[in-house]
Amino acid sequence: QSQHHRLEDDLIGSFPKNIKIAQENIAGLERDMARLEANTPKEPPAPAEPEPVAAEPGAEGAAEAEAKPVAAKAPFPPMTVLGTTYTEKAAAGDALLEACKTVKIGEPVPVGSYMGFDISVSFDSLLKKFRLTLKGDMSYGVDMGIDPMGNLTRMNNALKVDMPERLKSNRAHLDNLQQPVEA
Repeated sequence: QSQHHRLEDDLIGSFPKNIKIAQENIAGLERDMARLEANTPKEPPAPAEPEPVAAEPGAEGAAEAEAKPVAAKAPFPPMTVLGTTYTEKAAAGDALLEACKTVKIGEPVPVGSYMGFDISVSFDSLLKKFRLTLKGDMSYGVDMGIDPMGNLTRMNNALKVDMPERLKSNRAHLDNLQQPVEA
């Protein structure tokens, strides 16, 4: 009997509230996925057939040397840190570490933007770590390390790997919440 009343209370109270929260999370994640897509530099076109490189004149076997195509790198999306826009990955990573020096214990400090997301940094005195947050409609946290390139990798993973996983998880959670309501 008490289990029946608890289920009724859940159907009237907590399930609708939790369904609404899950729907809002999904909507926020979808808007952030669109923001990421809109701010992700497009891959450069595949290189054309490589031009053969001629061997030095007079060299033995002056036949054409074999040319290798150079793989095109995706351009680094600009990152703004403390008012300066960086277009080079290494400089942006170094600037982020420098920005951490401006942070005191307490509230997160806005330090810039990346891929359409605001960047703030805070210091966790308990863990003795800097924590970077990328904020769009939702927030994506990254623990900062001492390697500038590693920090950029973690930021990209938060956006390109963790965000889609969170969206998938929230959709599954919403499905689970809706099943008892439908039954």
